[in-house]
Amino acid sequence: MQEKQERVRALEVLKEVRRFRKKWYADAHAAKERGDNVAWNMFNWGSADPITAAFDVVSVFPENFGATCAFKGVHRLFLNAAESEGFFLETCGYVRVAFGLGYYYKKTGKAPPEAPEGGLPEPDLLISNSTICDTRLRIMEIAKRYWPDVPAICLDLNYPPRDAHSNISSFATSSSIEMSC
Repeated sequence: MQEKQERVRALEVLKEVRRFRKKWYADAHAAKERGDNVAWNMFNWGSADPITAAFDVVSVFPENFGATCAFKGVHRLFLNAAESEGFFLETCGYVRVAFGLGYYYKKTGKAPPEAPEGGLPEPDLLISNSTICDTRLRIMEIAKRYWPDVPAICLDLNYPPRDAHSNISSFATSSSIEMSC
């Protein structure tokens, strides 16, 4: 009985994730249509959102688009496009999918009709970082081949030590301010 309840709950969660994903893409496209700035952001969700939001910039996440494409079974379209541009199989699959989308924007000026939820809106800003994944530092620099006039920045946030339980907010704020000055 408990196993059946867990399966039912898993399906409920999947429906909620689908609803969230569709809304997230729709909101990002609506922001772009309104003329709001959109950043392709290589940060994990939540890390840089308060910073980009403070500047009225909407963040979208190329890695998540890669996962969405894989889930929808259309990833091969984007992987092939990126590989035709010279990206090797050893390059992160999430990144190759995003660069494949960049290929279509460069070639046709829009995302292909197969792109889930209309793809990611074209970026006005490219944000990378050097934390978590070593290649992130170069990813947005490479993305400039598709958007040469779009600024690319590296925004590193300092993370507190694991055993720091107090003043985490002030640590992150002060270290980020120090870094940016």
